Amino acid sequence: MEISLFFTPVDHHKIDFDPLNYKNRIGNQIRILGSEFIEDDLKPFDLVLLGVNDDRVSPQNKGCAAAPDEIRKYFYRLYPHSENLKIGDLGNIAAGNQIADTYFALRTAIGKLLRAKVIPLVIGGSVDLTYPIYLGYEDFGRVINLVSIDESIQKIEAGDVSMPD
Repeated sequence: MEISLFFTPVDHHKIDFDPLNYKNRIGNQIRILGSEFIEDDLKPFDLVLLGVNDDRVSPQNKGCAAAPDEIRKYFYRLYPHSENLKIGDLGNIAAGNQIADTYFALRTAIGKLLRAKVIPLVIGGSVDLTYPIYLGYEDFGRVINLVSIDESIQKIEAGDVSMPD
């Protein structure tokens, strides 16, 4: 299954990044992939951004589904540490019909990126997305070190969310 099916490409108008106004910024190094990329298109990248537009399991943080494009506005304007870093942007995983659909798409995308030897950088969404990210690493048989940047830690009760097998 091609993971491009899960993604909506980046909307340039939402991130408001003009390479001419922001010279020598990380956004100038990022290649935005279109809606029909294939796995071979991932090979040149060291790091790939992917957003998740889903906040259904985060009633205390409604609106975090819009976070990926908001984060991109600022991320693209940062100064790069290395000009040799090859960065791609896959766009956003849209909320599935069920939360389990979003989890499946995220888990599958993480696994495919790891198989392509690309580091995934997941932006946006709610804290419950941590588990399908972990499962993507587990499917690949890798040890995971996790960094989660969030305003607060949410408690998710067992039974609140069902994970697909």
